[in-house]
Amino acid sequence: MILSISARPGGFGNHVRWLLLLDDRFQSSNLYFTGDQQAKVDFILANAYPYDKTWYNWITYEHDFRPAFDELIIHNHFFEKIDFTNFNNYRYIAIQVSPELCYYCHIKFKRNQYKSKEEFLTETAKANEKDKGLKQFLPNMLVLDSDVLFQEELDKTWYNNIITQLGFDNNYKYATIIHKRWYNLHKQAENDIINYLTTLYRTD
Repeated sequence: MILSISARPGGFGNHVRWLLLLDDRFQSSNLYFTGDQQAKVDFILANAYPYDKTWYNWITYEHDFRPAFDELIIHNHFFEKIDFTNFNNYRYIAIQVSPELCYYCHIKFKRNQYKSKEEFLTETAKANEKDKGLKQFLPNMLVLDSDVLFQEELDKTWYNNIITQLGFDNNYKYATIIHKRWYNLHKQAENDIINYLTTLYRTD
């Protein structure tokens, strides 16, 4: 089974992938991503969520490993290439995060390609609806409302839902360590960019 995740910019897709990669079936000696769950947690904390990850280097850290880990779980902002002739070998996961929350989480990391906040919200809503509409053609597609992820404690109901539907082992104990670091880095990045811009543009 090949997993493919779709999530909007600011929609937690890369983070969801890290949580799923804790499953034993995902090993990669080429990426030094091997061993038990604790070894994976150590790798993720050191390489994907180090303490110096903040607003100006967040995307750089994301891109350092994103192409390589696409070999294990595919992640795109949209389902751009769906093999409808072979979809039984794929499991598509649509991570649905509300447009306002996507904007809130994304804008501090990267100037988006849209002309306004309203355009970002509109396009994000359209993309969410497009993903949900694909479910009629992809019966094994998993659509997950995921606003609940943006809190310090990993929501057990959300986590149990995704691993149950995918047939994965329950690694909540380890997943929650990664999730807490991810969330706290988000909040720290918010504080960092506010302090930086306030200092940079202060006129008094």
